[in-house]
Amino acid sequence: QECFRESCCVFLTYIIMKQLNLIDSYIGLILITALYPAFAIWNTCAFFISIPWELEEAARIDGCSRLKSFFHVIIHVAKPGLFVTALFCFMTSWDEYMYASIFINTTSKKTIQVGMQDFIGQYSVDWGLLMSAVVISLIPILIFFALVQKNLVQGLLPCSERIKHRSDVERGNLRIGFKRKNVQ
Repeated sequence: QECFRESCCVFLTYIIMKQLNLIDSYIGLILITALYPAFAIWNTCAFFISIPWELEEAARIDGCSRLKSFFHVIIHVAKPGLFVTALFCFMTSWDEYMYASIFINTTSKKTIQVGMQDFIGQYSVDWGLLMSAVVISLIPILIFFALVQKNLVQGLLPCSERIKHRSDVERGNLRIGFKRKNVQ
């Protein structure tokens, strides 16, 4: 059932891209990759839901405007989740094979993942070139991972823990915030 739905989406997308003259173009491939951000939205929402609203409220009490509290408190707390989502989206778009193999026909415009298919012949496989291409295709992901790895530890918290935490906040069972000392 899932495979059938995906096949219908590819077929309809191909018809639309053909009418817009975006077949065999980088713009068409970029648009296709950009139009499927469902996981990014779902994952980012899960991270933002897990942030206690008391943090924003405490920042507002401390004198921050709504915009300043969002950028200085909420984004700072959600940063690990944003980095996990960015890493996953980058990996997904970099390793995208299906749309690239359907919409790109010119050899010079092929992505590296589709180009690796050329190393596999009907009767033989050029293993040396294929493994070299695999290593080269991993380099951008490894560089991106190295840049964001310190922010990933907290972002890998299981989603169930984040959702459980948010439900505790909504029920009022959890009191997190900045406590002010009574100064006399």
